Amino acid sequence: MAAGFSPPGRRNSEFDPMPTKTDQRTLSVSLILALSSLPLCAQDAKKNEDLFHRPSITALRVAEAPVLDGRMDDAAWRQAQVAGPLRQEQPDEGAPATERTEFRVVYTSEALYIGLWCFDREPEKILSRLMARDSPIPKDDAIAIALDTFLDRRNGYWFMINPNGAQGDALITNNTDINDDWDGVWSVAARIDSEGWKAEVELPFKSISFNPESEVWGLNISRHIRRKQEWDRWSRPLLDFNTYQVSEAGYLRGLRGIEQGLGSELPPYASPKFRDERELGDTDLLMDIGGDLRYRIAPNLSLSVSYNTDFAETEIDRPQINLTRFKIRYPEKRDFFLQDAGIFNFGRNSGGRRRGPGRSSTAAEPIPFFSRTVGLTPDRHPRPILGAAKLTGRIGEYNIGLLDAFVDDHNDLPGSNVFAGRISRNILEQSSIGIIATHGDPDSNNEDFLVGADLGLRTSDFLDGQVLQANLWLLNSWSENEESGGDPPPEAGDDDNSLSFGGNIELPNDLYSANLQFFQVGEDFDPALAFVRRESVRAYLSEFSYKPRPRDFYDIRQLFFSYSNSFYTDLDDELETASHSLYPLYIYTNDGDRLWSRVSYENDSPTNDFEVSKDEGISIPAGDYWWPSYKIGIDTSSKRLVEFELSYELGGYYDGYLSSWQTEISVRPSKYFSIRADYELQSISLPQGDFKERLASIKTRFSLTPQLNWTNLLQYYSDGDQLGFQSRVHWEYRPGSNMYLVLNQGIDRNEGRLRWTESDLTFKIGLSLRF
Repeated sequence: MAAGFSPPGRRNSEFDPMPTKTDQRTLSVSLILALSSLPLCAQDAKKNEDLFHRPSITALRVAEAPVLDGRMDDAAWRQAQVAGPLRQEQPDEGAPATERTEFRVVYTSEALYIGLWCFDREPEKILSRLMARDSPIPKDDAIAIALDTFLDRRNGYWFMINPNGAQGDALITNNTDINDDWDGVWSVAARIDSEGWKAEVELPFKSISFNPESEVWGLNISRHIRRKQEWDRWSRPLLDFNTYQVSEAGYLRGLRGIEQGLGSELPPYASPKFRDERELGDTDLLMDIGGDLRYRIAPNLSLSVSYNTDFAETEIDRPQINLTRFKIRYPEKRDFFLQDAGIFNFGRNSGGRRRGPGRSSTAAEPIPFFSRTVGLTPDRHPRPILGAAKLTGRIGEYNIGLLDAFVDDHNDLPGSNVFAGRISRNILEQSSIGIIATHGDPDSNNEDFLVGADLGLRTSDFLDGQVLQANLWLLNSWSENEESGGDPPPEAGDDDNSLSFGGNIELPNDLYSANLQFFQVGEDFDPALAFVRRESVRAYLSEFSYKPRPRDFYDIRQLFFSYSNSFYTDLDDELETASHSLYPLYIYTNDGDRLWSRVSYENDSPTNDFEVSKDEGISIPAGDYWWPSYKIGIDTSSKRLVEFELSYELGGYYDGYLSSWQTEISVRPSKYFSIRADYELQSISLPQGDFKERLASIKTRFSLTPQLNWTNLLQYYSDGDQLGFQSRVHWEYRPGSNMYLVLNQGIDRNEGRLRWTESDLTFKIGLSLRF
């Protein structure tokens, strides 16, 4: 036991780690005085009116498209309008960029071309260690492009590139949701030269949705100079906004006579598979044939039809350690469900991406449509989808998402049809109101219904240009069971045991942020197509952060002081769980390193015993528990050759103790090779016994070109001594057409020996035919 560390325990324990009210007041006064003495940067001054200006550029129509080679010597570029300059978003908001950036835009009837000149007086210091598509491109020098093709100031496309020609892309929904699993069909060529680095982007009009009658789009460009931790932006370079928030974009003018074609895309595939199940002594050679048809019904409305939907190329899940009595959620990784996934979002605004401390995603509200319930068994094994259809897009002010799928029978699970529908309408400048409905149970033939409505409000003009957003939502469900005898759903108002509702109000700004949230989940609310972490609960949550940016203060870029809490009660208002978390120190340096500490105080009051270690047969008895925990961590900047994250936690765990190590190391010696290793150890000591949980993984990536990559992933989880290996070759042999070779290997570890279990080797080739 560490010196001076008192044991945690039940509520009536003599140990009370919470400070007295006098101590809290003294601490608050001292903190305010200390912060007031810091020399703050320009974020505290009145913002220059020029920062709110929306610049514009006129695209030049050309008869001959530029050749994509990164040389920028085509006649088209010499004739086009030069746009710029970019100004700093950070570290010095609104100041001239330290390195000059220019861009130009030309187009033909079939594609849009953006040329980028990223001048650099020290080109040998440009960071470009990544080359694979969908790499974490902001770890390098990079350019980001945001396009609002309907000029609705809400939705759009986001493209990122680096000096190696690595590509990243995403769909933007309501300025808050970034679906970076979307893969568009576009091309880029980039190169480093004596002036800096240059890039040419070709964006076919068939790859995006737009209004052909409009000549004006929204456009924003930002540049990341990694070694300086500098972000520059063309339109509205303000710390309270991000480049992907198209509400702040400038204008791209002059687009006339552009064509989307017939709006059809047909990517058929063939996939031979070899499967060896050694435990059963069974081997199979299988052949799957299928494909998707995507047809653009209207400029921004698409129908996707899939036959024999295949996900063989999907990366395997990373295991998670769960030391709670509640469900955990795994992310969706399958392309068919990720395409246009933002339209199905419901409830609280995601708030976009944040830097610094924040609440864990486990505090999330129910997700009324969770696509992983379709085509995956409850224990996360693939399940055949015979066919699926999806209608997504926007008509005028309406956003539409309809999905219908037929899941084939699998082992003891019967085949079933499932449906999800989401319609919302844009109101005001950045707000919306909508409804959602789901039907069907993929694990049975029982009837299962969900209906709901939500209201999302957002403005970026609160208190002189800051963001304020709020949300209200309501859900209800009905599920057939043996007692109901298959009767139809009750009329509205007959039974409110499934009624669930909630809301929040949030200020997600740079200098300060705050969030207040409440929701209630009904006793019988558990729809088959939803993810519900906790049922029969009321939740009260709040979060407050102050994030000053000192100027010339010990090489510190930004400080974070954050406090959050949560209180969960049952529907009779009896406390079930609670938490208080304080970040007394969180430092973000000018080099991009982070040093942080966290103090937490947790409560759980289970009414029944629950198991926390299957291997050791250890359970937590019913009771009322309070315990503290203390955590410190350091994350080094991704600009370094060797990047690592390390954290250590020490504290209580119910009526025992917990110590935890988490580390991740990434090495990127060149653009052709990278390796990442991570390890997590949870050591638990309880009166009932001691146990440990471990997670480990190693991932390597070889990138021969931006389009040809080979990744290998080895994972280990101590629960059941599970090992898994995946080797995956991906070649995009032409834009939009992909080839995969994937090996999945299961491994058991018993009595110190490794035993090969199920093997699965898949070759998949797809061809994108566009009309």
